[in-house]
Amino acid sequence: MITEKVDLDGRPFTLDRPDSPPEDGVVFVLNLHGAGSLGPWQREYFPVHDHVDEFGLVVATPTARTTSPFRRWVAEADDAYLQAVVEDVLARYPGRVRSFWLAGHSQGSITSNHGCCAPTGGPTGSTAG
Repeated sequence: MITEKVDLDGRPFTLDRPDSPPEDGVVFVLNLHGAGSLGPWQREYFPVHDHVDEFGLVVATPTARTTSPFRRWVAEADDAYLQAVVEDVLARYPGRVRSFWLAGHSQGSITSNHGCCAPTGGPTGSTAG
């Protein structure tokens, strides 16, 4: 497994990817933390990255911007960032993402639901569709 910190205009995320991507494509997991948490903590309590090489996963784990009164996902602060994370990963594996999973703990699951079900496409837009 290769783990790297990716910086998108000052907003980092962790990217875990297989040493050798499978020939039939990768499974992209956008792994979102809950309210009051951070991306690095999400990696610890939902360690999907432990299975990157075994299942050909590419896991992006970002951190929400809003911190007051506690860290949480807010559409106005995070939708464009989450879209950029998705676009970054898709650009690394053009035509090689065989499925896209939105995974979230607590408030991260609400953000996942927003991402896939918002009338405007939410943070995942139509790019990942």
